[in-house]
Amino acid sequence: MNNYLKRGLSLFISFPCPICKKSLCGENEYICKDCLADLEFVKAPFCPSCGVENDGILELCRNCLKEDTRIWKKAMTLMRFEGLARELIHRFKYNNDTTLARFFGYYASEKIKSENIKPDVIVPVPLHWLNEFIRGYNQSFILSSFISKFTGIPVLKALKRPKWTKRQAKLDKRGRRQNIKG
Repeated sequence: MNNYLKRGLSLFISFPCPICKKSLCGENEYICKDCLADLEFVKAPFCPSCGVENDGILELCRNCLKEDTRIWKKAMTLMRFEGLARELIHRFKYNNDTTLARFFGYYASEKIKSENIKPDVIVPVPLHWLNEFIRGYNQSFILSSFISKFTGIPVLKALKRPKWTKRQAKLDKRGRRQNIKG
């Protein structure tokens, strides 16, 4: 929606904050300033392996130094997975609150731009068809679509998940690795 149309419509209808439902009126305002202040965004310097704030003087954070080398060059994390951020991610992922996709997509795209990352494509992680049918949507694809909208990077559905697996969120680290083998 272009900004003129949004401003014009805001004279007649309000766009609510997806968190507290207060009216939003600012340009590029996807949640209200009060809710935004309650979120802890990850700050530089970042660990390139996991994307969280680096807690030491080495390139990798303390946790990643104990891990096997990752196959990617750079990971990014938008915010700490605690408090309100954890609640919002769970609402988006498990409670069918797709109104949060625009907010997550906007801030993720801003981080991509600020880090000067220029991927060729965005590849969303697929759900198994049964899980997508039960959930009713693939949150990864919806989020990728918004990031694409804000960055101009195309989305490519290049992966398939032919094997049904247990939910990764319910497993420990070892169980997650076993779960996705094959």
